Amino acid sequence: MPASRFPALLAFTITTFAISALAVHTRLVCAPFNSTAYNELINCVRNVSTNYAIAIDAGQIVIIPPEGESIDFDGADILLGRCLARVCSVLNVAVGSDSGSVPDDVPTQTLEHANAEWAEANGAEGLQGLIVPDMVYGRMTGHSADGEYSMSARREEPADG
Repeated sequence: MPASRFPALLAFTITTFAISALAVHTRLVCAPFNSTAYNELINCVRNVSTNYAIAIDAGQIVIIPPEGESIDFDGADILLGRCLARVCSVLNVAVGSDSGSVPDDVPTQTLEHANAEWAEANGAEGLQGLIVPDMVYGRMTGHSADGEYSMSARREEPADG
């Protein structure tokens, strides 16, 4: 899959939860396109402003402001940020700098015509969380009714395949 030419909306960091000597993290990976979430996004963006455009670049759904404008999540586009936050865990979304920066080979559409069928036909992708266990070094000891117990673990590096 080619890399998108637009910056990611949010830098998704890996969240780690320690469970005894085992940790897990959630990684966002590509998933089938979610037309319900896409329609929710488009309806929300339409309620904010009809001046945005939509582009699909390497599977990423990109919100584009009018030419010569930029998106300001701390100011005029705060509501747009809320729309994106509602779907960013299930859709691969980003924002662009302005419509003049969209390459000619990237499918672009106005909000009026950017329906789910168009987005899916142009390769829009969804996201899903994948929980990945990660063994870590550690040792745990304790007591139970049956006596003392201990558990230890060490990090196993994946075998090259």
